[in-house]
Amino acid sequence: MSIFWIQSHSTSPKDLPLGQYYDSLVNVATPFTTALAYLVVVTTWSAFNRKNKPSPSGPGLKAFVVLHNFALMLFSFLSFYHSAGVLSRVFTDEGPFTDRFCDTGRPLWAAGFWYWGWLFYLSKYYEMIDTAIILIKGRIPSLLQTYHHAGAIIGMWFLVSAKSPGLWIFLTLNSFIHTIMYNYYIFATLGYNLAGKKYITYMQITQFFVGSFIAFGYLIIPNCGTSLQLYSIIFNLAYVSPLIVLFYRFAQESYNKPKKA
Repeated sequence: MSIFWIQSHSTSPKDLPLGQYYDSLVNVATPFTTALAYLVVVTTWSAFNRKNKPSPSGPGLKAFVVLHNFALMLFSFLSFYHSAGVLSRVFTDEGPFTDRFCDTGRPLWAAGFWYWGWLFYLSKYYEMIDTAIILIKGRIPSLLQTYHHAGAIIGMWFLVSAKSPGLWIFLTLNSFIHTIMYNYYIFATLGYNLAGKKYITYMQITQFFVGSFIAFGYLIIPNCGTSLQLYSIIFNLAYVSPLIVLFYRFAQESYNKPKKA
């Protein structure tokens, strides 16, 4: 089964890519252990870089970074394309809007979100390579970078394992922004000095505000999900709140500080 072009409409875990590991990957220990190991590695490696100040470079590293960004750009585009298609079909069906919003009867999951939500969850493990690239180059990852990647694994795990109807918010908005972001990174790695980096940052901040506003709908509409599904929404709202602050601080420091003469 191609993870790129064939969209599964099954709701059986065994039909998913890496479905044989489904139970292990949705086990609560997996995302938390991974996030903890990620933090330990980042802290240890950052200390090494501060002390030794390595600065490796070369065509091999550059080629790897380009391929890495291209893979994530392509995956993000396909995730957005398919998830937006599912949304357009489900949300334009007849019936009460709240039934479609709350995914009553699970049409959203059966139409493909089960498949793409699962892949998006798995991609959060792969995205840790973003941080590895920074460390390999001898740099120190920011708090924003570290918090973002560690929290994203847990947040997506919660949404997928709970089969939360609110997954569409995080999947569709995030994949759209990531398509633009990783495309920018490809050209930046190749040496093109493109304008627009700050607008990507502002788009990221905007998606958090818009996504959080929509997500609150699941908490105020009566019976709009199980208790576990609502907890998954609450957790992600709590995760996103500091992320907004960190992104705003990054934007202020990067784009609004007076440049030195």
